[in-house]
Amino acid sequence: GYPNVGKSSFINKISRADVEVQNYAFTTKSLFVGHFDFHYHRWQVIDTPGILDHPLEDRNTIEMQAITALAHLNACVLFFIDISESCGYTI
Repeated sequence: GYPNVGKSSFINKISRADVEVQNYAFTTKSLFVGHFDFHYHRWQVIDTPGILDHPLEDRNTIEMQAITALAHLNACVLFFIDISESCGYTI
């Protein structure tokens, strides 16, 4: 999702991760991994920095790490949006 839409807050709530949360964009500067147990299975969740819409060749190292992590998932991807648009980006 876009920056500042609650991805890190969500990860902190559902897992044992301890991701920094602030009221400004681009707080998450690297990948964070958390785990939670559900129905006798351990699940892994990954918090990535916000991914902006621009060409692949214009992305920095952190954005490329996030894209690589997402490309290797074998389960589910949640995309967060802020319908109030208070994050600074429109739907």
